[in-house]
Amino acid sequence: MVRPSTPSRSTPLAPQRALLHPVWLASLVLLALNDHWLKYAGLLPDVVTGKLSDLAGLVVAPALFATLIRARTRRSLLLAHVAVGAVFSAIQLSSLAATTWSALMAGIGFPWIITSDPTDLLALPMLAVSWRVLGHAMTTPAAALARRSAEAGAAAVGLLCSVATSQPGPDPDPDPFPESGWLPPIQGDVWLHNGTGEPLVVRVRTLAPTVLLDCAQIEAEPGRLLSDEVFGAVQSWSLPVDANLTVIDHVDFSATCYAARVDADGFEPVVLFWQSGDYFVRELPGDGLDETLPGWVSLELDVDGVGSYTTHEPILFPRDAEASAPTGACAAPDDADRIDWGDEPIVGNFTIAAIAPGVDGCVALDLVVAGSEDAPRRQYLCMPTLELPFAAGDNVAIAAAYGAQSEALVLSALDAEFLPAEPVRELWLSRGGALPQISSAPGLQLSAVPAYDCTLSVDACGTVGRAVGLTVGGDGYSSTQLEHGGAPLTLERNDGTRVTLALAHAQDRVLLDGECAAGPQLLGYDLELAALVEGAAQ
Repeated sequence: MVRPSTPSRSTPLAPQRALLHPVWLASLVLLALNDHWLKYAGLLPDVVTGKLSDLAGLVVAPALFATLIRARTRRSLLLAHVAVGAVFSAIQLSSLAATTWSALMAGIGFPWIITSDPTDLLALPMLAVSWRVLGHAMTTPAAALARRSAEAGAAAVGLLCSVATSQPGPDPDPDPFPESGWLPPIQGDVWLHNGTGEPLVVRVRTLAPTVLLDCAQIEAEPGRLLSDEVFGAVQSWSLPVDANLTVIDHVDFSATCYAARVDADGFEPVVLFWQSGDYFVRELPGDGLDETLPGWVSLELDVDGVGSYTTHEPILFPRDAEASAPTGACAAPDDADRIDWGDEPIVGNFTIAAIAPGVDGCVALDLVVAGSEDAPRRQYLCMPTLELPFAAGDNVAIAAAYGAQSEALVLSALDAEFLPAEPVRELWLSRGGALPQISSAPGLQLSAVPAYDCTLSVDACGTVGRAVGLTVGGDGYSSTQLEHGGAPLTLERNDGTRVTLALAHAQDRVLLDGECAAGPQLLGYDLELAALVEGAAQ
């Protein structure tokens, strides 16, 4: 009978048995011998020792990986081979993948170094050798239980020898200026250099993908205006001595500026900020500091062991979290003062059955449809800057009004016949990127004016903006100013119309995070206004 050369679909696999096959053990010995001696002995050309590691590693790694994941089927064994081949190919084709793998290994205590070389893909057929030869070994009946200790020892040695191409070792070439560095080139525009003389853990946080910003406005004070809240998840890198690291892996080049928060063990956090076009993505050395190449920031230690950053570029800004925030009319608006009525207001003609005030400045209106005996419907209103001008038992019409950049909820008093009441009593609640046109107050002109004498403020969500005031006037109305956060302002017209205005929220935003910030999800004005119109008979 001819024994199968590949695993049978019906035979359970025991991948750990392959770890004692002569082919696997020989490959393991060759891998260890090559990586820890031959590469530094000078007995063979570098191209030969490099290819030996690839050939042996692609025999060792699949069986070891299958053992670690406890593969029991032919399908899972195949997936183990595919995974090894995919990772190996990515490393050889992408310097970023190689650098990432090196950093990952260093992060778990194994500072292995990998270089990208597409010609190493010639070793991929060794996966077929592993599948054919070692696959059969995985179905061979188990020997005595004592063999398990040998299997475990082989697995441990195999793990250390196959997770990377080579471990840093002594350089056989005494030339202090070798033709190529021991780290692969990197692609980037702004980059970090480890000039501390010892391995360094560097943490980089780039802007969250949901952040919108006006680059020209932020450029004035990036250290103060770019708070921790607007940066995304941290990426930690174990940076070897004299190694370089790209700050941002550019995928989308549509941004007009870039920013990152950087810190390291023993280093204060800093913000790196630069405009698109200041530096160009290009190939940079993987190690060594060439100060003639733009965009570098070197992390170094002073004589007292304190970390410091060195650069010749105008891109480095200390975090200025302790800077005093604007106060008074210039302070960042409080989101607790916002106007709100929910996403889907109840519209129509109603009788207010009851009003329930809340502790947060909001009220709940229980509304009964005119002429209906249905249960009341509840509408919430939040307008902490103005008193509700209605009471239980009043009849009201509720309508939604929409502008190009704003929306409003309008509550109008009705008489006993559900007709417009005289005199007019109407409440406008508006929110969005523009101010409303209040139809019941003809001639009234509202204009938002940024307070340019105020510095930009930063709120708890990381939103950056400047305070905005309101210029009010028009036909029959005296011109006046209304500040955000100030007391409500009442204007009277000679025809008896009286308008009371309260600016609940007013800001010109130059940075916001759509995942956190309330209000319009666009830069520019964020305006919320409450207006009570009480007029003469229509």
